[in-house]
Amino acid sequence: DVSSPRYGGRGPQVVGVAWAFFVVATVVMALRFYTGWFITRRLRWDFHWAVITYILATVNACFFTISASWGVGNHSDVLNKQDIVNAGRWQWIGLPLGVIAPGTGKLAIVAFILQLQGRTNFRKSLVLHVIAWSNMIFDILQCIMIYQQCDPPRKLWDEGVPGNCRLLHTGTSIGVFVGSFSAASDLALAIYPLFIFWDLNMSWKKKLSLWGLFLGGVVASIAAIIKTVNVLTIRTAADKTYATSPLLIWSMVEFWLIILVGSIPPLRPLFLKGLRR
Repeated sequence: DVSSPRYGGRGPQVVGVAWAFFVVATVVMALRFYTGWFITRRLRWDFHWAVITYILATVNACFFTISASWGVGNHSDVLNKQDIVNAGRWQWIGLPLGVIAPGTGKLAIVAFILQLQGRTNFRKSLVLHVIAWSNMIFDILQCIMIYQQCDPPRKLWDEGVPGNCRLLHTGTSIGVFVGSFSAASDLALAIYPLFIFWDLNMSWKKKLSLWGLFLGGVVASIAAIIKTVNVLTIRTAADKTYATSPLLIWSMVEFWLIILVGSIPPLRPLFLKGLRR
């Protein structure tokens, strides 16, 4: 309930980021479907991975919105104990989806780059596969670790539950590693296409314009870095409902950007068709 006093602080920012990106991504994904179905006449694995990422991102946005309605983003001193528990519960349910989404998003980008590259270079293809699948493996391991930090897992969002959280430090360390690896991978996938286009028989201006379609990955990399920095700040924060919100925001910015960045290059046939008219 957005009229509730629980909903405040940075809560509206969490909700605003979630659904602003959702609207833009929905339009872009619709255009991507149109391009694949009506112009290129094929929907390949890059599109299917993008759809999976879009679904994960949308469900994540729903959970984070519910979490914000219970008080995430607001200061703890304006919330009662049950509000804090409910806010934390929905936040922790949504977080694993936000961890997996960048991984499936990278699979979509790599699948598209492999189509552009063809089967001309086994080593380059192997590097791309390693980047994509290592991210997925690390993301899955982090998801498992999220619920292993406390025993029982419910203690993550309800400190009153008997038990312990002996693995919080380990969970934070894994989160920092996975976030850093994800940021480096986003940057690598933004730079890599330049090596494909550079060998093509076309003007350098056209090569750079094609490469420019992938440069949004640099922004996704920056978002991943900021998200990772926020992982470090949460563990020691006293006002956890307020301190958690930047992590949620930058987590969403990263995976929504990966969806958008990965969807712009496949739209090139649509852009060219529009320019010819």
